[in-house]
Amino acid sequence: MRTAPVSLFLLLCWFALPAGAKQCPSRLPEKMHQVGERELYWGLELRAAHFFMWDKDLSAPDPRTRFDHAGFFALRGAIEYAPAPWANLRLETELKLRNDVENCNAWAVGLPKRFELVPQLRNLYAQFEPWEEAELRVGRQNVAWGTQSLLDNFFDAVSLSQPLGEQLSLDIFAGVFAAELTRETLGCGWERYYENRKAWKRLCTLDYGDVMMGGASLRMKWFKPHRLQVSALGQWDRRDVDEATPEQPEPLTMTFGSLFATGPITDALGYELEALAGYKPGNGALVPGYVAGLEYTVDLPRGHLSVLPKVAGSFADDEGNHFTALGEGFDLGSRARFGLFDGHVKSLALRYRWWAWRLEAGYHWRSAELVGDGVDDELEVGATYFWKNDPRYQFLINYSLMNAFAGELAPSHGLRLVARIIF
Repeated sequence: MRTAPVSLFLLLCWFALPAGAKQCPSRLPEKMHQVGERELYWGLELRAAHFFMWDKDLSAPDPRTRFDHAGFFALRGAIEYAPAPWANLRLETELKLRNDVENCNAWAVGLPKRFELVPQLRNLYAQFEPWEEAELRVGRQNVAWGTQSLLDNFFDAVSLSQPLGEQLSLDIFAGVFAAELTRETLGCGWERYYENRKAWKRLCTLDYGDVMMGGASLRMKWFKPHRLQVSALGQWDRRDVDEATPEQPEPLTMTFGSLFATGPITDALGYELEALAGYKPGNGALVPGYVAGLEYTVDLPRGHLSVLPKVAGSFADDEGNHFTALGEGFDLGSRARFGLFDGHVKSLALRYRWWAWRLEAGYHWRSAELVGDGVDDELEVGATYFWKNDPRYQFLINYSLMNAFAGELAPSHGLRLVARIIF
């Protein structure tokens, strides 16, 4: 099996696209409208996307390229209200109309001609300040820590953020994993689960209430401008049994730990590092993981260029125990969406921003072992145009080439068109 030569790898990295957040993060908090002089705010966002795919199955007796396409329209709305200086209420929902999209979302409502209507409850929480500088949040919310390789997801939870003096801050939470929302937000502009992302298949068997999570994170500020964060997370799956089943091939109940650090090296160069470990109490398996990334930004006469090399992965043991953090939000690649469950990923991406344009490209290379066979990859290029240089109006075009240098795996092509408009 051939792999990408190092010289070609470096050459390809001059066309850049970094990974996007899998949750399609809301842009509404920064663009809310106030109602009169009251502490009441609202916002609306329209998203529309269409994607095209050209795939070939080399295992078929007569391999042929299959063309497929699908798309969606989504209207997202948010309301925030502060009835008192110490209380804030937030509601954010989305209603999505999609066509010819196959996934396992349990909340999709079937319509004629292969259309589906998908309601989403993204936020419904009350936030209080029960005492000085503390923030208590109750309800559906997003929780994110570190590089998001351990946690960046939605929960129906209770969370508390509490400063412990000037140098320490404690975050704790506990709640139910919102699997139905995660299933719908993974693909962002693709809205489809690519078969290479093994961890996503676990979500298709989850019902609401199957998985509970809780943890604590301590943020340290002693080394400013560098930041340290120590985190512990517990994940409990009520479906775990002693004997493996097709639906549950390995137990998902697991305890995780993380040490995260980020900060500047020079004025133009920054870093992020995270050491991770997962422990499965059922069989005593210990699964380590890691993330290491740099971001170098240089000012050019007509804009600025960011270079983002990154490596990440986890070490499955001989019995097949993986780093199965279902709440993780770490993804590399626009279509393949490589994560820590999938082994080891090497990535190099660039982003060039000039006036109303952001040009991006990147190359992501995954292998099951740190050094070994089982390689697959994704090369992608894209451009985003901000109409009138306003971030409220975004128009994206993105091309992905799967398995560009992956030996016997068949190349696969994808094209994505996305529009995001905030009113």
